[in-house]
Amino acid sequence: FIKHIEEFQRSASAREKDSPYRAPMDAPHHDLKWLEAELIPQSMQFMIDCLPEIRRRCRQVGRERVDFLDLGAACGAGSQLLAAMHRWAWSGFALQVSALDLKHTYAAYARRYFSDINYIVGDIFQIPAERTWDVVLCSHTIEHFRDPTPFIRAAQARATHWAIFYAPYSERQLLAGHFLSITDELIENWGGLDISIMDSPAWVHPHDEQVRTVIFTLPGTALAGIAQTGDAPSSEPVEN
Repeated sequence: FIKHIEEFQRSASAREKDSPYRAPMDAPHHDLKWLEAELIPQSMQFMIDCLPEIRRRCRQVGRERVDFLDLGAACGAGSQLLAAMHRWAWSGFALQVSALDLKHTYAAYARRYFSDINYIVGDIFQIPAERTWDVVLCSHTIEHFRDPTPFIRAAQARATHWAIFYAPYSERQLLAGHFLSITDELIENWGGLDISIMDSPAWVHPHDEQVRTVIFTLPGTALAGIAQTGDAPSSEPVEN
């Protein structure tokens, strides 16, 4: 750890030293340049991909102010983009956006630079049952679980209206860190509605010839009182 700090102090630029972001010790290549040149643009593009479904579902809430959760938000750049675009009700609704991520990795950076969102570090299974949002979005997260069903149901249980899921579609060769190929059969088993398969400029696969993403929606169950209490599993994704 000391050597890691000493190397950072020796080699980092003044901007890197001033930044609240620090690359994880187990992924030093995920430095500030990677964050700002790769992860942030990807996060924003994924949110842009989801905008038509988000807007459709938020209008169905039927209120001018919609409480929105971006679950598994990572750096929070997509959350910030959404919040900035819908700060006012120019499209029929305004959004109050929270971004929830399990890890602290991006929290300090997001809280400094993304002032339109409420960035939360926490586990969806540990969020009090009474804390709900009108609409929950979960983008590019469920593929990191071997069985995301409990996680999906937990997202539904925090949504009073809709839970939207966006993921790589039908991967033939799973990328490192991906443990499940999201197929039509799985989505049908989960009860997915309004399934849309699309191409995304932010989703590139080094092996699969046909690279696509899928977005689908599930009804929120918070108002039905289905949120679970007592001992709960963790939303910690599977590790290699």
